[in-house]
Amino acid sequence: MDESIKKEYKINKEESDCIYIVKLIFAIMVIGIHAYVENINFSTGNVVVELPIWLESIRYIISKIIVWCSVPGFILLSSILLYKREFNWKENMKKKVKSLLIPYLILNLFWIIFYTLAQKIPALQQYFSNEEYIISKWSFIDFIDAFLGFKTGYPILYPLWFIRDLFLMNIFSKIIKKAVDKFPKTILLIITVIYLLPINFLSLDMIVFFILGYYLVKYDFHIISIKKIKMIYLLLPYAIGIIIAYFMKNLYFSYLINRLLSILGIIVFIRIAFNIHSNFILNISKYSLFIFYFHESYLTILRKLLFKLFPKTPLFVGGVEYILSQIIILIFCILLAILIEKRIPILYKVLTGKYGDAKENKSILN
Repeated sequence: MDESIKKEYKINKEESDCIYIVKLIFAIMVIGIHAYVENINFSTGNVVVELPIWLESIRYIISKIIVWCSVPGFILLSSILLYKREFNWKENMKKKVKSLLIPYLILNLFWIIFYTLAQKIPALQQYFSNEEYIISKWSFIDFIDAFLGFKTGYPILYPLWFIRDLFLMNIFSKIIKKAVDKFPKTILLIITVIYLLPINFLSLDMIVFFILGYYLVKYDFHIISIKKIKMIYLLLPYAIGIIIAYFMKNLYFSYLINRLLSILGIIVFIRIAFNIHSNFILNISKYSLFIFYFHESYLTILRKLLFKLFPKTPLFVGGVEYILSQIIILIFCILLAILIEKRIPILYKVLTGKYGDAKENKSILN
């Protein structure tokens, strides 16, 4: 095998369209991850609702098993899009400061200000009562950590740990490339062992799948190859894997089943994306980043509002609210992106890393 990339890793239009669509799928799936909660936090205390086992099982299978492949999938595709051509480290970091770091700082700052103002309004205090986010009680270190997120593991806008860690991986992107080129078998063995061991830390997927993305480029493996696999050959083992993961969720090695299932899940949803032929879906795929940015905090607020406005029955809280909140947030994020794009185009370009670009680029996290 070649020790380095000898030619550009070319992505054709069909493969490119699939990447945009599957990113949208993964962004929607991330909403599903955060839609699963076991209690709702108010200033008066946590509200816990006991659900029928069948309903809780459905929620668990969706939010704790199926959609968990979305974040590794995002990482893998981001790595492929970075390494698909040779790049200058300095120029790449300039781009990543614009596309990752600046939006990261702006969005975290926005939520610090938002929480500060909301917690001063009596009618809103109960909706922003998480002890971690009582801004008036913060020390200087807490303010710093709201951006860095190293004490708690994540910044104030929780999903942005992904952007933070992706930025860090870009810093080491050339070192990763050189290490893999020099020790391809050794590095592959190391990340495989790390992934299969019961190690659990926030950046595990980021490290493993970012490096794996370079392997796919290095050895010229294109995701369009997945299109050749018959759907039944993927869906059948995937369905069996989901059943196994659910019934063995309390066993020690359940983490291993879930991690292997995440890899299979990425392949399954890429294969599904190749079957989607919709210009509408392709057009809204450019808003995937906004879905990723804005869904979590607004989802938390919406969940509390729905709980206040509608019946507190297990069926509603566990079923209707679970589904309805995801649909509402998805539509809200897309409409918010369209509104900002039309009314505040400069802000839209800054948040999507396109400010100052002569050529518009609809891809995200690349």
